Amino acid sequence: YFDEELAKLATKSDAAKTEEVKARIRESKNNILRQVYVESVIKESSTDEKVNQKYAQFSAELVNKKEYLISHIIVKSKEEAEKIQKEIASKKLTFVNAAKKYSLDKESAADGGKLGFVLENNLIGQISTEISKLKKDEVSNPIQTEFGWHIIKFSETRDAKALPFEDVKENVRQQLIKENLDEVKNKILKDVEVNILMETKELKTPTEAGEENAKSKSDVPSKQKNQSKEAKSK
Repeated sequence: YFDEELAKLATKSDAAKTEEVKARIRESKNNILRQVYVESVIKESSTDEKVNQKYAQFSAELVNKKEYLISHIIVKSKEEAEKIQKEIASKKLTFVNAAKKYSLDKESAADGGKLGFVLENNLIGQISTEISKLKKDEVSNPIQTEFGWHIIKFSETRDAKALPFEDVKENVRQQLIKENLDEVKNKILKDVEVNILMETKELKTPTEAGEENAKSKSDVPSKQKNQSKEAKSK
């Protein structure tokens, strides 16, 4: 009761009529509306029925697909990759130890370069092409991708199949939520033009900069010049 009455008094007071307070009220209202809308999108997009439908879609997409058990080593340059490949071929290092020693992917390197089973659709094009040529436990030639230079080892292949529904249903739910929130975001920003305005200093050409430096040096009093020469000689 007290809060309600206090709000009535506040609404009638001069304090509520300032532009600062009006702006704060608008922002609070907008925050509530945004939150309520996002919650409604989440609720509508992640019903049990829609989660089941999405899981069925994922399962259907895996029909006749393969998964590859692969390990990789990734480095920055072709030369480094070739060097590592030679060390593995000459048995100076096993693939596992080479991954632990050289790979930039520290997460997989800790497990000897293992990436686990990867669905063929999720493989980078260059790697997918190379794997199709490899025999079991064969090490690839260096492969260049946008991430660096890879050495791949292919260990096993199997038919792709969905994990049990109960194991992945929450992941599917989160995927649905993300897709729907991304759709809202893209709808809002689709035709928006963004201009970034910033103050910039005019850049001088090398000639202008040189002339300015020369001028500044010529303005140094002769006594200061002499002192500078004297300091240098000392």
